[in-house]
Amino acid sequence: MREELELSEKRLKCTMDCAPIGLFLADDLGKVIYANHAFEAITQSTSSSEGNKEWVSLLQPEDQEGFLELWQSFAVNQKPFNREYRFQSYPGGDRWVKVTAVRLAGESRSNRFLGVLQDITELKTTEKILEEKRSYLSGIVNANPDLILLMSIQGEYLDCFIDPGNDLLEDRENILGKNVRQTLSPALADQHLNADRKSTRLNSSHR
Repeated sequence: MREELELSEKRLKCTMDCAPIGLFLADDLGKVIYANHAFEAITQSTSSSEGNKEWVSLLQPEDQEGFLELWQSFAVNQKPFNREYRFQSYPGGDRWVKVTAVRLAGESRSNRFLGVLQDITELKTTEKILEEKRSYLSGIVNANPDLILLMSIQGEYLDCFIDPGNDLLEDRENILGKNVRQTLSPALADQHLNADRKSTRLNSSHR
């Protein structure tokens, strides 16, 4: 029986080490018993380091608060553990991770749990960028302009949004598909197009 358990343990750890995402075994206090290489890469710890066993201490202080209570509640109630946390002291900002865990079934040591650690930093960064753009667009809408024009880099009007209460344009169809040179004087059209092209070059250089 003991040999079977040891063989099963080796197989489990071997499978974990081959996984591309962070995997770890933890006890009912959330302390790591074993972790694979992907887990160590995300947490910047090693299997022999205290940072691996006490990985929660590597989280942002506010994210550490309440972790033990949540994990113990999970261990007792056997409800799915699913939380997002931030690791501290990373170049360029926080590293976001999603932590999920389940109790290991089919073994006598039922106080062990299999956890998954996923790096979701890129997802969080994208969400932040989208939120900033959403906020920017909301600001434009809240300013309640009389006329918003969507224009291509060549100066063609692609779309427009007109306040029903103004008389700047009688019909949006009168402007769609036209070029700025058809609606503005040559000097104003050149000034407008040059400003748009300069803005486009600046945005491209910052990507």
